[in-house]
Order: sequence, then C-alpha cells, then structure tokens
Amino acid sequence: QLHHDNILRLINVKESSNAIYCLMDRAYGGTLFDLVSKWGVYPSKSIQAKERLSIIKRYTKDILSGLMYMHSKGIVHGDVKLENCLVTNKTSSGKILLCDFGMSLRFMNPIDSDEVTLPKNNTKIKRRPSIPRSYSGNSLKSPKSLLKIFSERSSANEDSKINTTTDNHQKAIGSVPDSPFSPKPFEYESKQLIDATLPHPHIGSLPYAAPELLESSPPPLGPSADIWAFGVLLYTMIVGKLPFQHSFEPRLRAMIAAGKYDTDCLEIAAQNNQELYETVVGCLTIDMNKRLNLGEVMTLIEGVNIQEDAQ
Repeated sequence: QLHHDNILRLINVKESSNAIYCLMDRAYGGTLFDLVSKWGVYPSKSIQAKERLSIIKRYTKDILSGLMYMHSKGIVHGDVKLENCLVTNKTSSGKILLCDFGMSLRFMNPIDSDEVTLPKNNTKIKRRPSIPRSYSGNSLKSPKSLLKIFSERSSANEDSKINTTTDNHQKAIGSVPDSPFSPKPFEYESKQLIDATLPHPHIGSLPYAAPELLESSPPPLGPSADIWAFGVLLYTMIVGKLPFQHSFEPRLRAMIAAGKYDTDCLEIAAQNNQELYETVVGCLTIDMNKRLNLGEVMTLIEGVNIQEDAQ
C-alpha cells in the first residue's frame, strides 16, 4: 500500500511450510542507531559539529517526507525510532528508508469527506456522522500467516522489547561516565492517570512513547504519537543520548509523563540553532493538541542554517 522514496520497499513475499521470506531492498549503511552510536555524545571527536548537524538536517527531511506520505494515506507508523530508520549507503548520497511497520495502524481513511459519490450514477450523498475512527483492528493488509507474527510482536510490548531497546541505548548512546551533559536531577509529581504496570498495546518502544499513550485510558494512536517519537529521535541525533532514559521502568514512565528533559545540552549541541531547538521542543510538548504538525516541523528543519564556525 505504501510507495515512497523514503519507505523500505516490500518487493515480494514467499511462503513455505515453515518460513516466510520477505524480499526487500538492502540498506548498506546500517541504521541511524548505528550511526548515532558511532558519533557518540556531543561533543564528539569522531565527527565535527558542522558535519553532524548537516547530516541531521538531510536525514530528518527524509524521515519527515516518509511520515508525511504515510499520514496522508491515513496510516500512522507507531514505532518511529533510530533503529527503524535505515541508511541506504555510507556515502554523502545516502538517504533514509523508514522500515518496520508491525505497529502501523490506520487512523483515518485516506479520503475522509462529508460526501460519498455512488459509482453508478455519480450521485453524492451525505456520509452518516461518526466518531473519529481508529482502525486498530484494521491494520495494513498482510498475508494471513504474518498476522500471527505481528500479534506475537505486539505481545513483546510486555517490555521484553522495551527493556532491550532502553538498555541498548543506554550502553551505546548515553553511558559516558564523565559527560558534561549528564541529565540534571529534577522533581516531578507522579500522575495517577499513569498506569506504571500495563503497557499500551500501541507502544513500540517505551523511550519513544508519547505521554498520552501511558495514560490508563489512552487516546487512539494517531499522528501526534509519531511526532513525539520524531522529537525523541531528533534530540538523540543532536545530543547523542535519549532525552528520557532510566533503568527503572516506572521511573522512566514518570519522566516521560512529566515531559522533563535536559534542554541546556540540547541548546549547546544544536550550536544555538533556534530552528533545531524549537523543533525538538515543539515535538516534545505534553499536550498532543499543541504539538507541532509535520508541515511545521518540515518548515523549521528546512530553515536550519548550519554555521561555518560550528565547533
């Protein structure tokens, strides 16, 4: 259903008695997680700030382009993170491919009009009023045998997947003992609406999860969750570590719910680039109705000006 330059193609699917083979394009550059892990926490000796910010601008435009296409088709990715962004090659001509759509859902029909045209005589009739739809049970069409895999994968949200992702990030991206950008301690109040034990069925990876998905009665999964996750991804690319990370999961959930993260190191690592800073802050807004939309994010990213004297 999805055909875009920044989305990994599923070329063919072959099924045998004991396996399913998915033929896709090969991405020779690895994942963004591999790249950011190689860069390390800012400041880094492995890459100059100017080059780092230039790559971030180029790659995030690719990610945004792919997400905007998906949302225009009424589909939310549901698991935006560094590991799910493939780099086509290691040269300057490389681009990003979004992959791993096991958590993707329809949040609306691609064409959502108040009128419906009948095919026989082109008569237009009014659509029956309905509440906003979330096709959580009507996910992307796949071979029947894939559904079992996806359902098993959803059960991995019982934090086998979440803990692994968090640990990987902490070891590879955020664990520099004497980093000048160690997270500052902050006070937060535990919200009673936050359920610290049960994972939301639409949470792909907890460090990237939007705060509304952690509520005891979360709203349907929609584009705002992808925008929050993009903000987490962008912060991590700039700074070199996740904005929300803790080995104790209830504490991590409370940190996300409070929306508190280190903005000082973000400002320094972004080389005082206001557009980058505003993009992260606008995406990581607790109120989902006040978050930036993808169009606004793209405008800010396109306006990023990399200073020649970036250190």
